[in-house]
Amino acid sequence: MNVVDRQFIAFNNRNLDDFISCYDEDIEVFLLSNNERITSGTAELRSIMSKSFEEYPNANTEVISRIENGNMIINLEKIVNHGNTNEIHAISIYEISHNKIVRLWFGSRV
Repeated sequence: MNVVDRQFIAFNNRNLDDFISCYDEDIEVFLLSNNERITSGTAELRSIMSKSFEEYPNANTEVISRIENGNMIINLEKIVNHGNTNEIHAISIYEISHNKIVRLWFGSRV
């Protein structure tokens, strides 16, 4: 099982420690639409995700389709029970190094 799949399991189980352990200490998260960095480092990611887990306790994510190429994974993901909508589809691009997610581009809700 790859690190991206492990973080999905941790997300769906609301296991914040396991979720954060999938990310490099210096993780950078960007919006896919404009490449704006929205998160930097696991401390900031932990704070954001802790709030998200509390605010959306029934949110769940699954992969609809995936492309893997070298150290990059591109997913079309379905997120349910998150926010004001029952279902969101989003594109996420993960860059992996040393079995950790080092960069994530997220967005492009479809």
